[in-house]
Amino acid sequence: ANCSTVAAGNWSSPSTWSGCNGLAPGATDNIIVNHIIVVDVDATIHDVTMLGGSHLGGPGNLTVTGTFFMSTQSFSGPGTLTIAPGALLTGSGLPNTGHIGRSIINHGTICNTVPCDLVNNVMGVKFVDEPTITNFGIVAITGNVPCFASCNGRVGGIANAAGATAVLSHYTIGGAVNNGGTLRFQNLTLDSTATYSQSVTGS
Repeated sequence: ANCSTVAAGNWSSPSTWSGCNGLAPGATDNIIVNHIIVVDVDATIHDVTMLGGSHLGGPGNLTVTGTFFMSTQSFSGPGTLTIAPGALLTGSGLPNTGHIGRSIINHGTICNTVPCDLVNNVMGVKFVDEPTITNFGIVAITGNVPCFASCNGRVGGIANAAGATAVLSHYTIGGAVNNGGTLRFQNLTLDSTATYSQSVTGS
């Protein structure tokens, strides 16, 4: 089903949604988020489109199996965002307008282009509030555009698995970086608490 929010509220509450047949969204549903929504339960969803001044938060873990799109919105909270194999997290194309402040497990692609352009990709999503990134796929947040202090993001740590690729521009790392794949940084800052380790398969 194609569902959309009709009011601020909890993800699990049917009254938050329209188009979901009187239920909260399910694993095969596509949703449009127009309000401030608390992800109060663990959930799996196909497509997520965030619009206007919407915000996702809360303790629940969210798994996306299709496309997660955001422009100027934000997604924070203590839960985890999982991008499933074959899924995509993408932004508006305007640098650093959407903010993600929760930990991410990526099995798919985090990029603004498909297939992902690791050089010219100008990502519209910035990681803030030091989330950790566990990457088994492709993460590319960079671009050939002027980028100053307003572009700087923060991650708490990165675990880049064998065969994975991560490319980040203008980031501060506040925790452990463990690289077993391909890891590229431009204008990287390591906090005093940051550490770096690399397996023999990394580059």
